[in-house]
Amino acid sequence: MKDRDVVFRDAALARLSVPDELTEVLSITRPSDWLILGALGLLLTAGLIWAAAVNLEVSVPARGVLHDAQGILFVSDTRAGEIRRGLQVRLTSERGALAGVVSRVRPMSAREVRVDVAIVDAEARLSGEAAVQAYIILRRERAIDALLPWLHASRGHQ
Repeated sequence: MKDRDVVFRDAALARLSVPDELTEVLSITRPSDWLILGALGLLLTAGLIWAAAVNLEVSVPARGVLHDAQGILFVSDTRAGEIRRGLQVRLTSERGALAGVVSRVRPMSAREVRVDVAIVDAEARLSGEAAVQAYIILRRERAIDALLPWLHASRGHQ
């Protein structure tokens, strides 16, 4: 009956009454855990620096035909309404890569646009016709704005 009344053992009580272990460091984590946490912190920091420094191109794909220094592109995309005169165009054909500028935009429907392009590089002008794939660059934005839309919205941009 006496054993049931005793909640703590005498050895445990004696160990608690001696404050010898109060100066020892209590080890909760291993050094390898801190190394992993530090590596993740560095990776996150590097990713945020990259996202703040890098600009991404927002572009619309197009297909068309080039003839000499002019080209006609057809765009079928939900962002076709954003295409305007003066935007840069990157063109690719079997003859190589070219740069151009949107000279005229003709809407065909809500999602389709015909775009006239003028080749910028005078040395790279084509003779004859060539089928091309193109990307019309709508805008450049910081990667962090594209990755974190809530940050973009919280700064008051629409």
